[in-house]
Amino acid sequence: MGFEVYQSMLKRATGLLPAGVSVCFLADRGFADTKLMRYLRDELHWHFRIRVKSNTWIYRPAKGWKPLNEYPLALGEVVLLRGVSLTKTQLLNDVHLALARDPLSRQLRMIVSDEPTSLQTFREYGERFSVEEEFLDEKSNGSQLERSEIRSAPALSRLCWVITVATLLLTVQGQQGVAAGLRRWVDAHWQRGNSYLRIGWNWLKGVLHQGWRLFATISLQGGSDPDLAIASKKQAQKHLEREFTIKSYSFVT
Repeated sequence: MGFEVYQSMLKRATGLLPAGVSVCFLADRGFADTKLMRYLRDELHWHFRIRVKSNTWIYRPAKGWKPLNEYPLALGEVVLLRGVSLTKTQLLNDVHLALARDPLSRQLRMIVSDEPTSLQTFREYGERFSVEEEFLDEKSNGSQLERSEIRSAPALSRLCWVITVATLLLTVQGQQGVAAGLRRWVDAHWQRGNSYLRIGWNWLKGVLHQGWRLFATISLQGGSDPDLAIASKKQAQKHLEREFTIKSYSFVT
């Protein structure tokens, strides 16, 4: 999907955000478009952390043009490049890169940023994965959006609106249940294993079948999550075992 397709959506989003808020755009390799990055940085004044492909070309004054896959990285190693230019065809100057090879999956992580990179850049990019929980809720774990098989754009838009309202109400119920210390009534994991929407969904079932009551307060909690969801203890332990070693910094002035 080209940048021109969703540019208007990004512009519209700026009018929905509170004044003065700082935005950081997180995206996978499908959005590694220098036109998008330039628009985010120079027009919307947003920050970004976007994963790029290993065959992406970068330019450094002392080194010339070079594809990223020519930077050899051992497991757990990191290279930080600052003040480089990106791609030969749609040139974008003065961006920064964080390159690493994941010690567990062995995959390359190559993140481009509008701000100087550090090990923190990988954690910032990692926040993108919280959206996977929402995708699961929209599919097999919740509203079964794909099974609707709706092809009409207006009808699909109306369905998404209904799902959005339901998501908000159920998420609030789930958060209230956790805050009230009642999570394990509907989520038997020692640590939270379900999304707030799923917890709220199960709580609603208790209201309908067990005579429980809905929480009267409708308040969506923001800030840091006090009870992060953990899919499995094994997955959580792997996350703790990740360790990176900085191999080199490269500064361009």
